[in-house]
Amino acid sequence: RRLALQFKQLAVWGCMFTDVVNRFRNDPRFRWEMIVLGCMYVGYAALYMCQATVVISGPAMLSDPALGLNKTAWGAILGWGTAGTLSGKLINGVLADKIGGRRVFLLSLGLCMLATGIFGTLSGALYFSVAYFIALFAKSAGWPSMANLISVWYAPNWRGRIWGILSSSSRFSSLFTTLVLGSLLLVISWREVIAVSVVITASVIVFLAFVLKQSPKDAGLEAVASNDGDLQ
Repeated sequence: RRLALQFKQLAVWGCMFTDVVNRFRNDPRFRWEMIVLGCMYVGYAALYMCQATVVISGPAMLSDPALGLNKTAWGAILGWGTAGTLSGKLINGVLADKIGGRRVFLLSLGLCMLATGIFGTLSGALYFSVAYFIALFAKSAGWPSMANLISVWYAPNWRGRIWGILSSSSRFSSLFTTLVLGSLLLVISWREVIAVSVVITASVIVFLAFVLKQSPKDAGLEAVASNDGDLQ
């Protein structure tokens, strides 16, 4: 009986998957909604990877005699990163409303990648602090820029589900960074690991620049109605 129930559940999941695939093929709006969702998921994962790569590089940096870092200096570097996140969250939301979520999302990825890459070439606690501040200031633009895109692309009764999916992006990125990039620290230097994360992020930026759209109108679709019935 238990086996029959399991087969029944598998059949239900199979039907649901088939329905999603068919809708993706035949419904342009649904297809674009899923494409935009995937773009935001991958983009935010790349943003989080830049932050997490620096964090997992910490032990190797502390062990690097050429840097002369101690735990106090490392804590200060992380603290300046937190300050960058705080200030960025207060500023970048306004910017997303003014110039659009897509532009801010791409600018966020570009600046975060650049600052993280520069971080990997520096020496000295002061320089590390400045670079990490800028990197996390840029990263903090990811969430408000996605909020802008979600408000434009998705109907109000879908937005909670979209946020629920996107909230797992950072956890997926953390798992990837810890297991994959963390393993690379066993065979290459921390600077080279940061370089790997920069290359991955650059690839994501190029992909999003061609695929991600600001609004349904840019994809040839009708605008989505807001809560008050207005078209966005």
